[in-house]
Amino acid sequence: MVEEGAPRIAPDVRAVPANRDHALARRRQVGPYLSVPLSVDGTSLFGTVCAVDLDPQPAQVVVRLPQVELQARLLPLCSPPTCGSTRRTAGPSGRKPTRYSSG
Repeated sequence: MVEEGAPRIAPDVRAVPANRDHALARRRQVGPYLSVPLSVDGTSLFGTVCAVDLDPQPAQVVVRLPQVELQARLLPLCSPPTCGSTRRTAGPSGRKPTRYSSG
């Protein structure tokens, strides 16, 4: 979607030609769509935060985009390669937890 110039958020993909004609929208019933790029260095694409749903959302949902963009800018700052020395530690059960701890 980044390369195709589609908006980052669409309450109903069927109302946006760049989204409506996307392969995912043609294969599956998709109502709203959200996609915000993630970048570790501010220039290269690392990944995306994406969300889709079956039912269209009210048009006002687009006012949430700045919040999601802010969170997307913060996510790479919390990843282990950019947080200094971090390692995963096993909990009492011996399973690796989903959170990271420093040390």
